[in-house]
Amino acid sequence: MEKKGNSFIFNKSERSHIKKLIDKRYGISTSPKDYEPFNEENTSGIERDILDKTKKIISGATVERLVGLTKENRSVRPYTLEIIAEYLQFKNTSEFINHIKTYSNHVNSYSVPFSFEQLIKSHTLIISFGIKKQIQINLLEENKFEILNSQNSRLIKGDIIILSQLSVNDEFICENVIRNENGVIVSFGQYKSGNNNRVISISLSQRF
Repeated sequence: MEKKGNSFIFNKSERSHIKKLIDKRYGISTSPKDYEPFNEENTSGIERDILDKTKKIISGATVERLVGLTKENRSVRPYTLEIIAEYLQFKNTSEFINHIKTYSNHVNSYSVPFSFEQLIKSHTLIISFGIKKQIQINLLEENKFEILNSQNSRLIKGDIIILSQLSVNDEFICENVIRNENGVIVSFGQYKSGNNNRVISISLSQRF
């Protein structure tokens, strides 16, 4: 964020965050069409929504630049910030600016969106259940895992399991257990840890 007199220039990350706030207030993920001018043919959009909620007028093109949907990035005047702050239900412009500053201090503009699938693929799951029973598994594809290590369990290293239930305080249940026995692929069917061997903890370990 760069201040020029009473105006501000927001960077890419800050503009993206402002768009998220506006999307949430507007009720949908906005696209350029939502910033088209309000007129007899176009009776909805950001211009109309801001007018309805603040009784103040601001052009959709101005807001479109502010949220980063255009390549042009002009400085934002105080009047514009005042209206946007009110629309987004901040007490005043200062509170809105401080929110953006706080956001920019904690978020990397080049951060990668969180993906649970990628997290699981880059880690192994360590599952403890019963008395001193533990297995370490690696995701192969959806619900399909390979046993990497096993301690005091009927499941052994190299087994392929189709997971059907995994939650703390519940039984550990596999729909099927597949084992390579001297070159012969054997299916053992369903595996249950039993009510006396419920899952105690589930943790992640980084794969290298």
